[in-house]
Amino acid sequence: FGATYYIRPDGGTHKICDGTADVAAPGTNGHCAWSHPFEALPPGGKPRIKGGDTLIIKQGTYTMGRIPGVYDKDSGYLKCYYRWSYSCRTSPIPSGPDKDHPTRILGEGWDTGCKNPPILQGKGKAYAILDLTNSSNVEVQCLDITDMESCGINYRGEDASLKCSNLNPSEGGYGDYALHGIFSGTTKKPYNTSSNVLLKNLKIHGMASSGITAAHITDWNLEDLVITKNAKAGFNGDVPPSKGENDGFFGTITFYNVEVGWSGCIEDHKTGKILKCYDQQMGGYGDGIGTGPTQNGSWVFENVSVHHNTSDGIDLLYMELASKPQVKMKKVHVEGNSGNGIKVGGSLWLENSTVIGNCDYWFDKPFSDNIIRCRGAGAALVIIDTNLSKHYIINNTFTGEAAAIITVSSRDGTPQNFHNYFYNNLLQGMPRFNEPTAHSDWMYAWKIDLENTLTNKYWLVYNAGRLHRYNLCNTEGTICNRDPKLKLIDPKNDKFDLHISSDRSAAVGRGMKAGTLIGYWGKDDEEVRIPTVDKDGNPRKGKTCYGAYERIKGSKGSIEINKISKLK
Repeated sequence: FGATYYIRPDGGTHKICDGTADVAAPGTNGHCAWSHPFEALPPGGKPRIKGGDTLIIKQGTYTMGRIPGVYDKDSGYLKCYYRWSYSCRTSPIPSGPDKDHPTRILGEGWDTGCKNPPILQGKGKAYAILDLTNSSNVEVQCLDITDMESCGINYRGEDASLKCSNLNPSEGGYGDYALHGIFSGTTKKPYNTSSNVLLKNLKIHGMASSGITAAHITDWNLEDLVITKNAKAGFNGDVPPSKGENDGFFGTITFYNVEVGWSGCIEDHKTGKILKCYDQQMGGYGDGIGTGPTQNGSWVFENVSVHHNTSDGIDLLYMELASKPQVKMKKVHVEGNSGNGIKVGGSLWLENSTVIGNCDYWFDKPFSDNIIRCRGAGAALVIIDTNLSKHYIINNTFTGEAAAIITVSSRDGTPQNFHNYFYNNLLQGMPRFNEPTAHSDWMYAWKIDLENTLTNKYWLVYNAGRLHRYNLCNTEGTICNRDPKLKLIDPKNDKFDLHISSDRSAAVGRGMKAGTLIGYWGKDDEEVRIPTVDKDGNPRKGKTCYGAYERIKGSKGSIEINKISKLK
């Protein structure tokens, strides 16, 4: 269904080539590839591909912005005039006719592992590399999306060379940076209608603002993505105006095999190293994944690592302003975020995850530009209870160094018809970042009737403060102050491995039986059971271990340690 078009560095313009053949210009009778994505999706113009077509971009580096003599005012591209070169970006991708016939933008190798994707490299303050505003039934796969400059938008630090506003090349234009990797949104009515979008095998890094900025979207799937070292945010779901009506998320938003890290950091576009990291008090933002009010969408996270962001890791707090939203997280790893690790306002199902609240990671780091220490109290997990919300927190491992590792609260006036269920979790405290002689409290609750809204069963809590709170040590199956013998918790050197290191650990073989039904969750009343596999995919049999991992000899190790791009 649909036609197939090609982009390759030795192709030609639309005046020479029709884009239909994977050959260099001039081809035969004009049947040759185009030379640039702008030939298919001209800035400010009508796309030359139609909904349901496939555009294959061959390996190479493509400058996404104004190119004098090629894509400028004199070449007929008025949006690429140097005084407003920020408008020199692709036209929105045309929508496919239906879910089964999407418009596809594919980098070469998309079907063979995407080992050497084509590079789309922004310049001239281009607002975005790819535009998906009002684009529905679309696939974008196998691309390396970045820019040509090392700077952060609105950066107010001392290093003037990293301020995008100082970068003004010849002709009175703008620096060779771009703001967003992918943008999908509108700033006024009618709002964005993008739906049924697949983003797969993309690396989005080094943008002057955010890796992805998208709001008012429906049924987006993000799969096998690496979103790192973007100067303001990784995934920014807050598009102005930010009063609720524009920041909607509908249907299901899915993150599968996704890494979001080092948001708030300026990347050296030549070496890939981090130059400086900054947060809101220095003109930045810093959330790994953050939104405004999210309406009634469902969010799904599986095999996701959100780490070392200069504000919150996953901030879905404003779901509380919406109607029956829900978030399901399985096999998630959170670490090194300056604010809260996970913050949710809707019904949460959190399972087989490792949540490390080392919020003071950024203190005294040479690349940290005055980042707030443990912003927003720095809890590893924050749950905001709202009317009718129901939270299941099952087989997770927590640690942290803030005042409390887990915070549960409700808003003023919220009816107390919600419930929080904690089963089979493991928590080990650390010394508080600002009071090393005391340990982080295991939990803090605010404005909640705990007698009727909190169920604790089968906890293992060690080295944490205030264990008398909420009658923890007297709850069914709970073990207090016995060492779980985790492999490594070293906040001083920022090293963590939350696997169980010994068969003699108090966490082994004392948990709830695998497969036990413990409740029903969400809009569809899904069954909630003690998981039958752990975070690494190892089977849980009989009485399980507390926490995210079973104690299995010969285990290959944790997904997060093998995957995330640690700063060296």
